[in-house]
Amino acid sequence: MARIKAWRETPRLRWVAQQYRDHAQQLAIFMTLTETNPEALPVRLPQIAIQVYSTVPLSLESEEDSEDDFISLCRYLSSKVSSYPTETRSFEIYAPQPDVFACVEHQRREIRYRKNNIPGEDFFPSIAKVAPDNYNQLLQGFLLVITSYSFRYTFLPQYEAESGPL
Repeated sequence: MARIKAWRETPRLRWVAQQYRDHAQQLAIFMTLTETNPEALPVRLPQIAIQVYSTVPLSLESEEDSEDDFISLCRYLSSKVSSYPTETRSFEIYAPQPDVFACVEHQRREIRYRKNNIPGEDFFPSIAKVAPDNYNQLLQGFLLVITSYSFRYTFLPQYEAESGPL
């Protein structure tokens, strides 16, 4: 019996979604990893969140045997973004946009909106930034755009693997 109880108390990580409205009053989802253990430390806000956009509709509802698109997307991206520590991984997933250019324009407006907001007014973390290469260490913001449902599948042939930056 003690082994079963100890197993249940072992903290496991799971994705938790918080819904909010972005600058355009569209639904957005803030996904963070939290521990399932009730005695776990209080959830602290990650320092950064990777902004994720899509050109395909994403579903919050899941079928009985599968998880919703947001959790599938977070698991997929977490496996690809391994340089960030697990406890700081978080994603802001925005409402679908008509094309990639609309995604970029939406991000620009969202950043401007956040800069004009009073700090601490909402739960927003900072925008993720990276150095584009070893020669240019100036940090630049970025976003990820999802253009297909390939994140739903656990295995893809090499010829259908993800594409690089646009």
